[in-house]
Amino acid sequence: MNYDSDSSQTQPSETIVDFKAAVTEWIRISEEISRLQKETRTKRHRMNHLGTFIMTFMKQNNKEFCNIGDENALVLKSRKSTTGLKKDNVLKVLESYLRNEEMAKKCITEIYNTRTTKEKDIIQMKAI
Repeated sequence: MNYDSDSSQTQPSETIVDFKAAVTEWIRISEEISRLQKETRTKRHRMNHLGTFIMTFMKQNNKEFCNIGDENALVLKSRKSTTGLKKDNVLKVLESYLRNEEMAKKCITEIYNTRTTKEKDIIQMKAI
């Protein structure tokens, strides 16, 4: 679809000018975000590397906290997280409770088929 002002569609030139300005600004912002994401990724990688070093040092020296000024401290803690559900794991649990492999497979299929799927319109820049 051609959105140039030479287009055969008769639209007010102001609308086309606004559209072009919006596209130009969108592209500029998209490129800036990409650049910032690359910088952030680099800094996050460095921060993770430093964090690993700091945690190893603190563990080796039996330190649970490190003062870093009058009001702040680094604290060594442990955080637990749970992984997402995997189809195989759910199937094994259902089989053990139901003692019926076929019924367990039907249940897992029904569970996965009734999940809500969200769809969202987006615009994306691609090289052509």
